Amino acid sequence: MSRFSSPRVRFAGLVILAGVLGPGVDVAAQKAPRTKRKPLHLSDTSIYVMHADGKGLKWLVREEKFQWQGSPVFSPSGKQIAWDAKKPGGGGSTIFIANVDGSRIRRVTGGARPKWLTDTTLLFRKGADRLFTVKTDGTAERFLAKGKSPELTADRKWIVFVLDGKVVAMDADGAHRRSVSPKPPLDEFNGVSVSSDGKRVAYVGRGNGGQVIYVADWKTGKGEKLADPPGREFFPNFSPDGKKLAFCAGSSFLGPGEPKSRIYLIDLATKKVTPLTDATHHCRDASWSSDGKRLLLQSTRPK
Repeated sequence: MSRFSSPRVRFAGLVILAGVLGPGVDVAAQKAPRTKRKPLHLSDTSIYVMHADGKGLKWLVREEKFQWQGSPVFSPSGKQIAWDAKKPGGGGSTIFIANVDGSRIRRVTGGARPKWLTDTTLLFRKGADRLFTVKTDGTAERFLAKGKSPELTADRKWIVFVLDGKVVAMDADGAHRRSVSPKPPLDEFNGVSVSSDGKRVAYVGRGNGGQVIYVADWKTGKGEKLADPPGREFFPNFSPDGKKLAFCAGSSFLGPGEPKSRIYLIDLATKKVTPLTDATHHCRDASWSSDGKRLLLQSTRPK
């Protein structure tokens, strides 16, 4: 029984998390230098799909009028995908959906970081800290709550986000809320994830001079540092069964000369860390299918 169980919630299903998987590479990678923050370089990126073991990488979709394509997620049924995109020069993001084979691209609304509440309803962020829901045909858009880094619990009954340094879990009506203040403090814009049993929260904490991944107990908030691979760490995500954690490390900026962002996987039972993408292209923003067998990802790889 999840500690977030509530009779008032309206959405059911499995969580789709964000992270990236790819071909296995040498785990003993040399640390990349931490670089000073600089303006985001909107490199050309596309959405790819692959098996969860990193095999079968396949170009999937790209909205050609846009440059940046990221935050891809499977629908609960696995029949559709959603993602956000930006035009050259930056500006606001636009959310698109398509069939799971990349066909029939449709614009939904302006916004970022989409998550599927149901097969016909999306949760997303607008601006820096406002969360909305919208139907996939672009109708019935409504404000839901103030918050950052939207996510979902594995049963899709609780919406998870960051607000004022706390991780908040809220049911679909907003009638019930629970929160925890992780220690050390979290970085509010680099993603959070709650395990399928509701007992743990993964987040990016600022410690030892950089951004590193922690997993905290939901009741106490006490965080455990998991790993320290090269570069900054961001976007931690529990697998649907809660046994593994995927995250990205390297540079959060995709400009020329930046250390390539790569995806790592932690086995939470053994604490073994395995790099799953190589350093030839940036790979990030991966999301699990509800059965844990496939992953969507964003990459600078050419088609």
